[in-house]
Amino acid sequence: MVSERDIEAFTSPQLQQEEIHFRQSGQRDGVKALVLGKAWTLQRFDSQLNPSRGYGVKFEISGASKHALSDATFTRFYTSMVGFKSLSKNSPVWRNGTFIGRAEFGVVNAGSRFGIPSENLFRAGGIGSLRGYGYRSLGLNVINSVIGQRYLAIGSLEYQHRITEMLSLGVFYDYGNVTDAWRSFDAVSGYGAGLQVRTPVGPVKLDRPMAGHLIATGCISPLDSASIMEETTKSPCDASIPCGARSFAGACASCCWSWGWCWRRCCGWAAKAD
Repeated sequence: MVSERDIEAFTSPQLQQEEIHFRQSGQRDGVKALVLGKAWTLQRFDSQLNPSRGYGVKFEISGASKHALSDATFTRFYTSMVGFKSLSKNSPVWRNGTFIGRAEFGVVNAGSRFGIPSENLFRAGGIGSLRGYGYRSLGLNVINSVIGQRYLAIGSLEYQHRITEMLSLGVFYDYGNVTDAWRSFDAVSGYGAGLQVRTPVGPVKLDRPMAGHLIATGCISPLDSASIMEETTKSPCDASIPCGARSFAGACASCCWSWGWCWRRCCGWAAKAD
């Protein structure tokens, strides 16, 4: 049974302002928004560092109004869920297996994306999102830039098979995308295999995507994937990210080198990738 004490809540008022510089014309344009947001997180895992059973849920709502220092009126909804399911110990084949399911869904309720700061829109790609695609590389491509969209839908399924007490092999499949209209939603997929090592400070994981593009450098927490992506304007591997209480499975984060092998480590270890 879930009680209010099991749910962590966070409130954040933000004054967001962006400026766009058009090199060819020399003109400048910008958008601003006074955004008030609220987030709730629920975690129920058998272990905060190396979970094999349990679930985590995060829900966010935020918005802005033209009548309060904003260029557009919008409401943003986002939720992410992750679940671990250990298989029956009585099965000779599956007794050492664990299924991991993950889902993300986001909506920005507005007439269009124009006038909304990019931090409130959705982009996808990379660890904790769609593996096999560059970090935040999925969106609307305009003049070598990726513009966020109003809708997000991603699902992922992973199977890990424990070889030893510390070592597991796994396979994964990610599916989804972002779009500015559901009628034009064009889902993509990424799949691959990986190796995971359990340590006293959390899992260390090496994933090799077999589809899509090579993953760009990035550090994220799986439960916080979209929020950290939207909050970070540069590659988050440039510095350690303090995941804190909001991160899924303790302080677990992920780093990924541009050549495609993904290396998960604890936030305390996360440092600039050489």
